[in-house]
Amino acid sequence: MANFLTHTAALSKKDGAKSVLKIADVAIKAGFSLTPVGSAIYEASKIGLEVARDYVQGRNEKRIVEFHRTLLSREGVFDRDLIDAELNAADFHALLDACVSDIEEEKTTPYAKLTRSIALGLVPVTHRRHFIHSLKELAFEHLDILRECYTLTRYSCASESGKLIDSKIFLTNLQSDSISHLALNTLNSRGLITETKITPLGVKFIESCYSSDELKPYNFNYKVPSQERGVIIKLVDNNKVQAFEASLIHELKKRSIQTETSHLYKFDGSVTDDPLIKFANYAFVIAMRHSTFSQGVSDTLNSSLSGKKSIQIFLDDPKIRESEQVSFMDAPSKVMKESPALAAAEAVEFILSSK
Repeated sequence: MANFLTHTAALSKKDGAKSVLKIADVAIKAGFSLTPVGSAIYEASKIGLEVARDYVQGRNEKRIVEFHRTLLSREGVFDRDLIDAELNAADFHALLDACVSDIEEEKTTPYAKLTRSIALGLVPVTHRRHFIHSLKELAFEHLDILRECYTLTRYSCASESGKLIDSKIFLTNLQSDSISHLALNTLNSRGLITETKITPLGVKFIESCYSSDELKPYNFNYKVPSQERGVIIKLVDNNKVQAFEASLIHELKKRSIQTETSHLYKFDGSVTDDPLIKFANYAFVIAMRHSTFSQGVSDTLNSSLSGKKSIQIFLDDPKIRESEQVSFMDAPSKVMKESPALAAAEAVEFILSSK
């Protein structure tokens, strides 16, 4: 592996574009190994200071330390993914110079992450300079807006109250605030968003500047459904239904499926945006055998539960003959004649084994 100082001695603004820096060389010269980093981070920062001296002229050492910490390490050791990584020296210096000269210290991590993404070849060559200039131009507030827009687009997010959040409405609401409106104009001018959504270029840009964990909904205090969720849709309620509901929740909990109840006693067939139904993988609809429902109710429930594993559970009514049709949805149906606990166990077993 070529000596790092050999590379840096030849670097200048004039010929930097012809030079290539290997990220592993920076780490090795700094004393990194595949062991805990320790003081190597600081040694790397000193090398960074040497490399950048002609470019940043002794600027903030603390920021350069953090830049190299983020760039080179993962969980306290040298990031193995960077062993063969390299990037154009001019790009490296442009990013390091922009990082140190930026008035917002919070952008240090995005600068380092973009450097890493470029070195790993995750950013197309045609996008690299645009991304570097964009990161330099955007304020941290702009990045936060773009990051949140990405998160709302990538995940189904709900507020603390449980209300589903629409990414399009998120951007529209920001238009009313003058400062945020200016931020949106800047993001739009860089091709990162439209009036209502993040663009493919914006997706690539924000993924290059942040880790996947930094783009998760919890960073914005949003709720997200667990991988497996169930919903009990109660179209009727009484003591027997409540006992069955408790048994269902118990049976599903044993299978690590979080389940909540949606109360639709007065459901009239209008479109429901209940996030409990929206997020669910499994749905249990409870009704009485003698209940009658309009076509609108049936259509809306069928539409809301499309793509989910669903079952209709009907409380038995001795006045209704066994042969009488009770189903009002496309989902399979079952009449509950057994005890609530036994009926719940059978319903869960049926829905989990269905294709």
